Amino acid sequence: MLTNYGLSFRCKFKGTKADVLNHLKDCRFESMKEILNEKDEQLQQLQDMVLHRNDQIDNLQRVIDSLLIRVDKIERSLLLFSSFTFLFWSILTRILFRFWEGR
Repeated sequence: MLTNYGLSFRCKFKGTKADVLNHLKDCRFESMKEILNEKDEQLQQLQDMVLHRNDQIDNLQRVIDSLLIRVDKIERSLLLFSSFTFLFWSILTRILFRFWEGR
C-alpha cells in the first residue's frame, strides 16, 4: 500500500499570530505551497494509477491461473486419447494381420 507523502511537505512552524505573520515572509514552504499542492495531486494520481494497475494485474493473474488449469486438463485428456488411439491401432493392426495371414 502506498502512503500519501503530501503532509510531510508542510511547515512545522508554531507561534503566535504576530510570529506567524513574520514567519510567512521568510517561510520556504509558503513560497512553494502551490507547487507542493500540485505535486501532492500528481502523487495521488500516480498512487491511484498504481493501485488500479495492481488490480488489473491480480485479475489477469487469476485468468492465467484458470487457463493453466484448463490447459493441464486438456493435456491430460489428449494423453489419454493418444494412449487409447495407440491401443486401438495396435489391436486393429493385430486383427488385420491375423486376418491377412489366415487368407
